[in-house]
Amino acid sequence: MGLSLNQLSADTFADIATSTFTGVHTGSCRIVSGQNTIGDGGGGFYFYDADSTATADGFTIVRQNVIPVTDPGRWFRRANLTQIQSDYTQGTNTALDFIKNKPTIPSSTTQISEGSNLYFTNARSRTAISLTTTGSGAASYNNSTGVLNVPTPASPTAPTFNNAVSRSLSNAAGSTNQYTISTTQRSVVYYTITLSVSTPLLAGTASAQVFLEYSTNAGSSWNTVADISNSQSVGLSVSVAITMPQNMILSGEIPANALVRLRTVTSGSTPGVATYVRGQEVLY
Repeated sequence: MGLSLNQLSADTFADIATSTFTGVHTGSCRIVSGQNTIGDGGGGFYFYDADSTATADGFTIVRQNVIPVTDPGRWFRRANLTQIQSDYTQGTNTALDFIKNKPTIPSSTTQISEGSNLYFTNARSRTAISLTTTGSGAASYNNSTGVLNVPTPASPTAPTFNNAVSRSLSNAAGSTNQYTISTTQRSVVYYTITLSVSTPLLAGTASAQVFLEYSTNAGSSWNTVADISNSQSVGLSVSVAITMPQNMILSGEIPANALVRLRTVTSGSTPGVATYVRGQEVLY
């Protein structure tokens, strides 16, 4: 039978050889039903290569009679319809897995422009990282080498207990008996103080008050941490004064290297009395 340009099948491969159409492009294919007759087992799948000048054998490679021997254009037979796997490294242009007009793959990224997506480099990745830390023993980062240095934290310092501490009370102005507990460590203090106040013989109020205060600027200004107080009041004159002593604990936290005072304020016709008993200072 004759074979036209648009047909996808042929009875025998001889129909391909005797076909007179031209202009077939590479990749065109024909299904042939037999070698000599339909169904004789010699059929197969033929595809066209417009650039090939391979020697035709009339079976696996077929050249149409209208194409001169020296001109390109050959039909290549595949015995079955299995998939043809292309091989990028195939150098034989007549091989079925040969890829024509394949582009050159760059062997290095230096041959490819970066554009807006920059390539990875150690230097770029290192400078993309920053490290900010505060406090003693802070970590550091070297963006030239990419090395992070995280110091081993210091072991916590066990508190120091100073027991039975003796301190003296300051006057109302706070100008006497100032002291520093520690120049390097903060502390928590517990002071036992007795506040003794007698009821006034005449109508009025008597009181005693002690303030725990500290200064971090050598006494220019003072901060009150806590205070304790005791007071007695009467509305009428009495013939007997009754003294009311109370033991109280004055406590609070003091910064390192702070100046400390126990400022004492008393009032009344028979002022109260503040007496320091004992104390504990815990350093951290």
